[in-house]
Amino acid sequence: MRTFTVVAILSLLLGGTFLGQVAHSQALTSEFTSPDSGFFVMARHEGTGEMWAGTYGGKLYVKRGGSWQLRADFSSIAESIYKMVYHPATNTLYANLEMDSKAPCIYRLNGDTWVSTGYGDEYPESANAMGLGLGVGADGYIYAGVTPYVSGGIFGYLWQSTDGINWPNFTSTPSIMEDTVAFGGQTYACTTFGYGDLLRLSGTTWQVLFSDANLGFSHLKEFKGNLYVSGEAGSGTGVIYRWNGSSLSKVFETGSGGSYFGQMSVVKDAGGTEWLYAPVSVT
Repeated sequence: MRTFTVVAILSLLLGGTFLGQVAHSQALTSEFTSPDSGFFVMARHEGTGEMWAGTYGGKLYVKRGGSWQLRADFSSIAESIYKMVYHPATNTLYANLEMDSKAPCIYRLNGDTWVSTGYGDEYPESANAMGLGLGVGADGYIYAGVTPYVSGGIFGYLWQSTDGINWPNFTSTPSIMEDTVAFGGQTYACTTFGYGDLLRLSGTTWQVLFSDANLGFSHLKEFKGNLYVSGEAGSGTGVIYRWNGSSLSKVFETGSGGSYFGQMSVVKDAGGTEWLYAPVSVT
């Protein structure tokens, strides 16, 4: 379906000001190499403290006892483990899979076993289920964005759950929901592939705060009182925007060759200073 060439470059944001692409003072070392094409996503189980990683190839690994172990292999039914998220209320992890057929794509970690919730494919189209978006809102719901893989079609569906077991179809979306987060006591989401939208939930309606057909947003992260939105522009460059609660402004755009920002994370250095890291793919 899609091909990625990914080379991680660490980019930093400190105090709301972009500092540019930098070389980290601490050398990065390879801890584990998967036989798959690459890792798509990582998530920490806050209940157990364990780190999980999903691959472009449909496998799930956990770091346990000092080493990475294969715990689930969905390569026969899924192209990738696209998103994972920890849900505090149910104290477990959830994953959204990019399926090779029309099949339930929302999975949950039940004890030490990944099981299907049975949801994510209840749409009228007959195309494959691409589970792309996953996140937890301010209302405590887990939101899962799914789109049928239809040639030329850019739209999606959104499921929500409080218990991780029942997932009523919440709404349809004009584009593909990629990420959902809580910010300032409200639920925000972003979309990609066709419309770069920043949305805020008001009751059961998504309020469009920003929309640009030439953008695709994929990740949201709160940092120092602002909400950062990363993604890609139609020109093939990676972009980062900042939402301050009332307006959205672009804070950085890569040059040629840097096409897509990945999942952002906040890391505290040895001196106690927090940094926002944003890896970018290079093609």
